[in-house]
Amino acid sequence: MDWDVDELLAEPTTEVEQDYSSLCTQWLNERMAPELLPFAEDVVTRVTERLRAQLETLQSSIGTANATGYRSVLIQIELERIKFVLRSYLRTRLSKIDDYGQYIQANPSVLLNLSSTERQYLLRHQQLLHRHYMTSFLRELPMKMNKLDDTIGRTSMVAAPDMDSPVFCMVNETIEENLRVAENEYVTLDRGDILLLKYSAIANYVRAGAVSLI
Repeated sequence: MDWDVDELLAEPTTEVEQDYSSLCTQWLNERMAPELLPFAEDVVTRVTERLRAQLETLQSSIGTANATGYRSVLIQIELERIKFVLRSYLRTRLSKIDDYGQYIQANPSVLLNLSSTERQYLLRHQQLLHRHYMTSFLRELPMKMNKLDDTIGRTSMVAAPDMDSPVFCMVNETIEENLRVAENEYVTLDRGDILLLKYSAIANYVRAGAVSLI
């Protein structure tokens, strides 16, 4: 089967399609990236508002002939598909917040990637976690040993994402400058290329939308 690059990278035609396509891209990027990416607030807000409006319309049609019609069933299926992507996107982000909470709190630039709700969740989660550790075992240790962010032996206790982990990616826009992936090793990034690279090498392009993770 031949790949039609132009078809794969074609822009959606309507605002609704554009938002859903953008949500799917953000979802895949978040699932595949080792780091917590900036929260797609605008897209999530618009998609959530449309979902709420459609669900209210369906609720108001219950008991009528339209509620069991073919079109109504298709709408419900489509709504469930969108809800799945949205929930998975949000859960993926919460999972990273759980895993890298201390790291996120210690890095203001990463903290900016969270939504206001996620920041509240992070604060509460870290408070509960610290309280649990203190009551379970930390209070029994000497003061100099009961910290959760020590770097004894040059090994940090704070879990951080592995930015050098390999990822598959698709190039959305041709990058004029060759990408350095190792010492004396460069690759070209042409529109439609699918590559396996270290995430750290393309992280900035992913955030800018020039490259998508797959």
